[in-house]
Amino acid sequence: ASFLLFCLGVAIAVSFTLASAVILTVFMPWGKKYLPHRAIFFVLFLIFIVRIISLNAEIESNNKYLSGKTVKVEAVVTDITYDTEHYSKYTLKIIDSRVEKAKGLKVNASVKEKAVLSIGDKIYAEIQFSSLNSFYKTSNFSNGIYYSATLHSYVLQEDSAFSAYSLAGIVRKAVRNSINLAVSGEEAAVLSALTIGDKSDVSDRLYSNVRLSGVSHMLVVSGMHLGILCGALATFLKNYCKNQRVATAIGIISVVFIAIVCLFHTSILRAGITYVICLSGTLIRRNSDSLNSLGFATILMTVFLPYILYNVAFMLSVTATFAVICPSNMLIKTIWPRRVRGFWNKTVKSAGEILIISFCSAICTLPVVATYYDYVTWISPITNLLTNTSVTVGLVVSVVAVIISFIPFVGQFLSIPLFFISEACAKWFIGVVNAIGESGIGLAEIGQGKNIYCFLVAAGFILLVRTVYLNKNKERMGSRDAKRQIP
Repeated sequence: ASFLLFCLGVAIAVSFTLASAVILTVFMPWGKKYLPHRAIFFVLFLIFIVRIISLNAEIESNNKYLSGKTVKVEAVVTDITYDTEHYSKYTLKIIDSRVEKAKGLKVNASVKEKAVLSIGDKIYAEIQFSSLNSFYKTSNFSNGIYYSATLHSYVLQEDSAFSAYSLAGIVRKAVRNSINLAVSGEEAAVLSALTIGDKSDVSDRLYSNVRLSGVSHMLVVSGMHLGILCGALATFLKNYCKNQRVATAIGIISVVFIAIVCLFHTSILRAGITYVICLSGTLIRRNSDSLNSLGFATILMTVFLPYILYNVAFMLSVTATFAVICPSNMLIKTIWPRRVRGFWNKTVKSAGEILIISFCSAICTLPVVATYYDYVTWISPITNLLTNTSVTVGLVVSVVAVIISFIPFVGQFLSIPLFFISEACAKWFIGVVNAIGESGIGLAEIGQGKNIYCFLVAAGFILLVRTVYLNKNKERMGSRDAKRQIP
């Protein structure tokens, strides 16, 4: 019965997904044309229900069959978690196996040794599947990993086939080596986290202070990092590439490459899909709409990974991006309705924008923070203001320095000044974060059962900002009409 339900669910899900994807792609992300909302929401709800049923049937069927079995597999390492010095966990994508149900599965395989494999390595391994407990379901299902195992033995295959993960492993290793040759210590760990999302060398002290100071998003490669790199690339292409479609194609390829190098982590995947949708509008001569693009990216990820709704990083990413697109954008346009001129005025506006975006993000993410954490950091807007420039400059300069360092013979020498600048930015970031985090300034505890109040605060704030913004627009339009009527 489970197998029949699974087959039926897959067939229906594929059909409805393809049909709704065509509808949403044409009418929702680009331009201002809409189909009846009720029909779209009904189709999406139906897809989600069918997807959940079929996925649960598949997981239960496979786990009942594989639990406790020792299976020989051919697999690729797609991610590594360093738990302790003598214990690590590999995420394996099973390519082939004599057991038919094991083929194509993504498994978290634990091993009692320090990690020696690299991302992208192809291995022949013997693994024993284990039954899932409730903790595993809440912590790993949201990342698209539905199976757990113990790695008993493995043999590294030397002639590993080329894949996205092998490319990611090569690039990540080259970037880390390039940074470590020029920078050392905590600064090198911060630059590795900024460029490729590798936080394995970040100390527990710094990571704790980053959370306490409210800037965890800066050490997790997310939409902010992708926006910084895409902005720098767009500025470069604007000056040196006059063909807009070619520039857009280069931007899309760059976004896909960054997502691969960052191992398709939740935040970067959501941001990458959103950016690709926005950029694709240029190729089909449609105006992109950021809010619809965010919604479409969220829908796609929810349909294909239903348990991602339990992923804290995903929820924080979506709510923070919504804050940047809607309330913060409205506030900025309300305060500065016209273009600002002059160096001092532009500086004040830039600082104000950072504070507004940080404050709106803190308010919009408040319900998620209240649900999963017992405190909120109100000092985050100040920390963002103090570290935003250093993170932006450090990230862009580090990427440029890494690219230059690959030039034969003179690359390492030419990249030294750039790495010096990025190291200085990393030192400033570490100093500010440690000072604010260890001081305990701006921490406010959230008691249990306060989730509903936090949600009401966030919703009320958004409605208030929207009301003020619309009223200001009406006043401006009224004053313009009055001026036109004066003879």
